[in-house]
Amino acid sequence: MQTNNNNKNLLHKYSSLLRLNSNGVPLGSILGLLLFLIYINGFLHHFLGINFFLYADNTNILFLDKEEMKLQQKITLVMKQLESWFSINDLTINIDKICATSFHPYQKYQPIKPLITLKNNIIVYKTELKFLGLNITETLTWQAQIHSLSTSLCKSYYLIKSLKYINEY
Repeated sequence: MQTNNNNKNLLHKYSSLLRLNSNGVPLGSILGLLLFLIYINGFLHHFLGINFFLYADNTNILFLDKEEMKLQQKITLVMKQLESWFSINDLTINIDKICATSFHPYQKYQPIKPLITLKNNIIVYKTELKFLGLNITETLTWQAQIHSLSTSLCKSYYLIKSLKYINEY
């Protein structure tokens, strides 16, 4: 989207410098998310047979196959199609925010981890990731979620306990 207009951010009595915005929607604009969703509305129709999970501006892809070679072929094909679709639609991908996880049973010591590249960058595999507020591990156990939740609850408990001793004035 070409805008070619000047933008300034205002907060109470403070304002930013005037800047030329030649592409996109100004940061913090209420229209940003809505326009993005309208923009990618046809996204899923270009990738039939692939399991996409879209939530706001996050996209997750689930690849399944019993054979490693077929899995690698699927991943390579879809990643090339994604590169092409994003390029045609003038969208950029933040490579630093992309990761992969290979889900497998707890007992399996050597999970299958096909090579995943996007724009000549190798996508790193993580053993744990956060998805819609849940900490998910590659073995699909609850340990990471329980640890995260217990840490958060301990901090909250300490804060509430500390407030108990504050006298009202």
